[in-house]
Parts: sequence; structure tokens; C-alpha cells
Amino acid sequence: MDTLTVSPATYAAAFSKCKPGEPVSGTFSGTFGEPNPDGSYAIELDSVTKDEAEPAEEPEMEMPEGASPAAKAVMSRGGN
Repeated sequence: MDTLTVSPATYAAAFSKCKPGEPVSGTFSGTFGEPNPDGSYAIELDSVTKDEAEPAEEPEMEMPEGASPAAKAVMSRGGN
């Protein structure tokens, strides 16, 4: 499996809220380097960004059958 190692500064800037074992995705840019003795290649990173998870949608509240007209009006405005 390939790995991407980030510096402490990059970790603090983009990944500090991550927990061990948490899957992450994002984008990076950098410069392809010379081959290592084991045949792998280093990429010197210029920037790394972490994709943010989409916020979960709040479920719509169902109107109770016996709700009063006032309660129905409040709930139809989203409670605001």
C-alpha cells in the first residue's frame, strides 16, 4: 500500500481533528521526485487539503395527528 507522510505543520493545519483509523480523502499538489533504492518515488508536497464530510441532513419532523393549529403553524415554519 502506498503512503503519504505529512509534516507536523500540515497535520496541524489539515488533519488535527482526525482520529487514528479514520478514513480521509483530499487533494494534494507537489513535485515528483527521484526514485528511491526500493523503487518507490517521493513526492515533495506543496499543499494538502482534507475533504470535509457533508453535514447530515436533519430529518423532517412529522406532524402529530392531534396537533393544534398553532403547533402546525410553528412546525411548518421549521420552528423558527
